Amino acid sequence: MGKKIQCIGRYTLEGHLLGKGSFARVELAHHSVTGCKSFKILNKSMLGGDKEKQKKERRGKEKARV
Repeated sequence: MGKKIQCIGRYTLEGHLLGKGSFARVELAHHSVTGCKSFKILNKSMLGGDKEKQKKERRGKEKARV
C-alpha cells in the first residue's frame, strides 16, 4: 500500500518527518512553484498569546533565511 499524498496550499508533503519540536514539526515537502523542500507545521494548541505568537513567527522567519 502506497503513502497517502497530502497537499497544503502549493506544498505536497512527501511523508517524511525531518524534525519535531515542542510546538511544531518539519516535514519534507515540495513547493510547486519555488521548489522549496521543507514545510513547518505548527500545533495551534501550543501557540500562546499574541506576544508568544510573534516570537514564534520571528523564529520561523529567521530559520527561513538560513
